[in-house]
Amino acid sequence: MKKLLIILLFLTCLFSYKSVKASPLVMVEARGNVEGYVGESVGSQVVILELTDRDYYFDIENYEDITDWFPNIPEGLEAIAIDHVSDNIHVSFEGVPNEEKDEFIEVAVPDGYIVDSNSGDSIGVLENTPSENAQFKIGVKEPQAVYEREAVITGIAGEQLETQKVYVQLYNTTCEASMVGHVFPEHNGLTPVCIDVLSSNTLIIEYSGIPQAEDQSLIHTTLLNEDLKCDLDLEVADREDVRFDIKPKAEPVEPDPEPIPVPEPEPIPEPIPEPVPQPQSETEPAPVVEFVIPMTGIE
Repeated sequence: MKKLLIILLFLTCLFSYKSVKASPLVMVEARGNVEGYVGESVGSQVVILELTDRDYYFDIENYEDITDWFPNIPEGLEAIAIDHVSDNIHVSFEGVPNEEKDEFIEVAVPDGYIVDSNSGDSIGVLENTPSENAQFKIGVKEPQAVYEREAVITGIAGEQLETQKVYVQLYNTTCEASMVGHVFPEHNGLTPVCIDVLSSNTLIIEYSGIPQAEDQSLIHTTLLNEDLKCDLDLEVADREDVRFDIKPKAEPVEPDPEPIPVPEPEPIPEPIPEPVPQPQSETEPAPVVEFVIPMTGIE
């Protein structure tokens, strides 16, 4: 019985020695940040895990999924051990985060992954001391609304406008399907109506009506928070080529009065020239003038 008690006491001391020896002698440190935005891929960002005592090593295969080593990893990301050399691991963080996170990276290496090279024993769970050397920095981009393309609403004041469209693109937010049919505030006699929503982030707004006056202003559009998924009103950013071009109605032009006809003057007859007497020739005999005397009353 005494021998059994001695053996049990020896084993208890041995296990106690191992646990005391392993825990304070080795630590795991993390270096590197994981940065990005909610809803956008972070690509592949590397954080290095390193053991502080070279008598210990990581027992892991390359390309092993070690997401569960990181208790506060942002939802939507995964961690892959892409390179492993004894006492350090290069961990690639990949995926699309769907939550905001601004915290130091916490590490908890599970039992069986860190081994004492002298004894061949694993040391159990090993946690890091979070520090500013390794952080999750996942932010949220501000929602934006912009005009997707040039749009000039043209027409004549007082005349029916042919329906014309404006396209609005949303970034970092989407809109409800119920937005279709939404009527925006009237402007200068024109009524803008959302006639379609493409892929939850592109609105097609159609203008119709009779413009009341000349208008060369920019088009202003406000999207209300009840129609969006970002809990705030959005002003669509102005563009110089998204505007109204409503011209005034032309005044009727009176025709010029008919000209009064002016009679043409009658032509003045040319004078007939008088005959010019011709001089007589010296050889020509003088004309003979005959006189006839009437014989009446003579016996």
